[in-house]
This record gives sequence, C-alpha cells and structure tokens, in this order.
Amino acid sequence: MIFDYFGEEITFYFAFMNHYSKCLGFGALLSLIYYVYTKLQAVYCRYYLDVCHPDRRDVVPLLVFSVSILFGTALFIKFWERRFSYLHMKYNLFTHGDGTGANTTHNNKIEARKEFKADMIVKNKITNEFEKFYPRWKRELIKQPLSWVVLLLFTGFSLFCMVVCLNMEGMVVRVDRHHRQTDSTVTNRPTPALHIASLHRLSEDGRIFDKRQHLLGGYLPKILYSVVVMLCSQIFQVVATALNDFENYEIMSEYNKNFTIKRIFFEFFQ
Repeated sequence: MIFDYFGEEITFYFAFMNHYSKCLGFGALLSLIYYVYTKLQAVYCRYYLDVCHPDRRDVVPLLVFSVSILFGTALFIKFWERRFSYLHMKYNLFTHGDGTGANTTHNNKIEARKEFKADMIVKNKITNEFEKFYPRWKRELIKQPLSWVVLLLFTGFSLFCMVVCLNMEGMVVRVDRHHRQTDSTVTNRPTPALHIASLHRLSEDGRIFDKRQHLLGGYLPKILYSVVVMLCSQIFQVVATALNDFENYEIMSEYNKNFTIKRIFFEFFQ
C-alpha cells in the first residue's frame, strides 16, 4: 500500500527503518544481558573495578559482547540485502516496460553531477558525441591522497580528544615499572604510552573528577567527550563534503560511495 501511494523511495525508507528497528532489538537484549552481568559482578565480586583496570578478570564477557556486536553488524547488512532484493522482486522494480519491449534497470541509471568540472571536452569514439573529460590520474594520484591526509589529521584529533577524556576519567591506568605477577616472578611493565599523568591525577581521590567524592565532576569528562563527538561529527560532515567536491567526481553514485567511505572511516574511530 505504501508503494502504491508514495512510490519506491518512501517504501524502501520505511522498509529499512523497520528492519533496522528489529535488529536494534537484538542489540538491546544483548546489551541488557551484559549490563545485568556487570551489576551482579559489582555486588558479588569484591575485586570489581572498572573495565580498563589491570586487575579485572571479567574481560571475556566484554570481548564476547564486542565481537557479537561486530558480527551482528555484518549480519544486519546481509539480511538487509536479502530484504532489498525481495522487495525489488515483489514490486517488479528490476525491470519495467518502456513500450518497446526493452527492459531498463533502475540500478544502472547514471546521474551526472552538476558540480563536476571538466579539464577538457573530448569526442566519444563510440557515440561520436562530445562530452566532458577529467583525467582519473589527477583524482587518484593527487586529490584523493590529499583528502586522506586531511581525513587522517581530523581523525587523529578526534582520537586525541578521546585519550584526553579517558585520562580525565582515570581509565588509562599507570602501571608501575616493576609489577609483581606472582610471588616468585617480577616483570617490567612500562606505563602505557597514552597515559597523561597531569590529567590522570584529576581523577584521583578527592580531586575534581573523583566519582566517589564529586558525582557531577565524575561524569563531566563523559559529558565533555559527548559534546566533542557531536561537534566533530557536525564539522566532519562539512569537511567530508568539501573533500568530495575537491575530488571532483562525475557521477552521483561514485560521489556518494566515496563520501560514505570517509564517513564510515571517521565514525569507526570515534
């Protein structure tokens, strides 16, 4: 019914949102199980600390949870591809008659970008028509590497903000140079490279970010990081668009594909 009234795009939008909502339910259930487990650990395990503490022994459930989410994401994409194909077949969208008996594939429609800037006009040897031309080597050897340099710098700044906030929370624990593993062995364990002592001290007993002494101050690093992530996402949207325009793609599908790759790369490290 939605297809009859609103067309193809609205139908696939609601189909995807329905599929996405169902998959989020499984993720929420898995998160609830892990949350209950950690709360039980907090009650019944006297050695319960935080996730990054070196003495913590329940990292296996966290690993299982993370891997499950990772594989769940891959399954989400695969099941959506099946659903997408099913809807195409159901509404007969792979082919449609044009009055000549020929079939036109929707996926093969090429939408040219109005912003595309050509270096020259050349004659197509097949159609004998003049068309815009831009050398691929300029894009692949010059513009794309420059774009990725900017992208890496921006991602590095985002990671630096994350490290700062983790140190402010006391999550990056300093390890003594001589760490006794057993009664008979002593091993050298250097302090983590991401440890920033001046920021970590702010989370120690009685300091401003100590959760046991200051309830609001203990959550302040998380709040600051959330604001930083939101601002970085907004700024990155503008930066990624500018980089894509700089790379000068001719068709929208290629433009959108490269924009999505940049977005996924950045979001992965946030």
